[in-house]
Amino acid sequence: MLNMSAKQQKHTRDDNAVSSIEISDSTVLAKNPIVSVGMITYNHKPYIAQAIEGVLKQNTEYPFELIIGEDCSTDGTLEVVLVYQKQYPDIIRVIYSEENVGIRKNGKRTLALCRGKYVATCEGDDFWHHPGKLQMQVDYLEDHPECGLVHTDADQLIQKTGEMVSCWHKRYHKILQGDIYDEILLKNPIMTCTVCMRKACVDIYKQSPAVKMFFLMGDYPKWLFIAMNWNIDYLNVSTTTRRVLENSASKSTDTKKKYQFFISRHDVQKYFIELHPPKAVIIEAIQKKFHKKNLKFAYLMNNKTISEESYANLAENDALSLTDKLYYFGTRSKLCRQTAKLLFILKKHFRFRRMLLSPRVKAMLPADRSFQRKG
Repeated sequence: MLNMSAKQQKHTRDDNAVSSIEISDSTVLAKNPIVSVGMITYNHKPYIAQAIEGVLKQNTEYPFELIIGEDCSTDGTLEVVLVYQKQYPDIIRVIYSEENVGIRKNGKRTLALCRGKYVATCEGDDFWHHPGKLQMQVDYLEDHPECGLVHTDADQLIQKTGEMVSCWHKRYHKILQGDIYDEILLKNPIMTCTVCMRKACVDIYKQSPAVKMFFLMGDYPKWLFIAMNWNIDYLNVSTTTRRVLENSASKSTDTKKKYQFFISRHDVQKYFIELHPPKAVIIEAIQKKFHKKNLKFAYLMNNKTISEESYANLAENDALSLTDKLYYFGTRSKLCRQTAKLLFILKKHFRFRRMLLSPRVKAMLPADRSFQRKG
């Protein structure tokens, strides 16, 4: 039994009647916080203190609150969170329940409790390293009423190796500003831990049919909905550190789970293409990118059926690369798979591209028209 000295309030949400307990002290909390920071966490005991500290160290000209959605961790995360709530009752609110509700419901109930004009997010395994993050973003949103969401650059920490990659966004993404719906539909460059958005935009999103769809990721549909209706802007400064764990929600080591996440992401794209069609060239690029990635998953899972569908689509659109052919070839039989594995090893480690392009090897691979749809 947890020993609580703060005021305890029980909230019941309509998300399949999830019963939640809030630990907070309404007598000292800000009555009208300008920003609500939502932080969901599950089994983040080694990291949660750094995440909380990054929020507490923000230098702002206005009051803000931190709402921590703790999802019945088994490693003592809740105990750490409650220590901080007791030390900072004027800022921190904790919401939890007696059983695990999952990342989707935990995120929804945490967001539902946000009271600020603006909402920022930081999951329990990431952290903010720039003390001016919130102030910069709120100032920007105040000065740009057409903007619904502003995000920043971030550093990326590979937890297993300790490798730190500074300014990840600038290294791997184009800087996009304004009406970027088409661009993020093709490729999502927004890191959740860097975001600050208008609560009004979130409230409108929660009333839309999109929020009722069962997608495995909760943020990507939200970004797309905001991009449909408002500008999304970017501040070219690294404010946060995104920690990459081996088995996080979006970085599972299980290939089948990765594939489920990949398919769900494509479901999001298909939903928004139908809801708000982008340019034709964007739709074509999305389909090409999907089938190339799908072919890779088919190879990794040794799934002949999946490989045939994507191979046929790429061949029909004259979009097959040598790598695509190897993925397809590797699903045809055990011998083909062993041969493909060997060729991939040579290609990756020795860069024998000339050898792979030799007539002998090319003769082993299927021609572009070797697979034809029935009918």
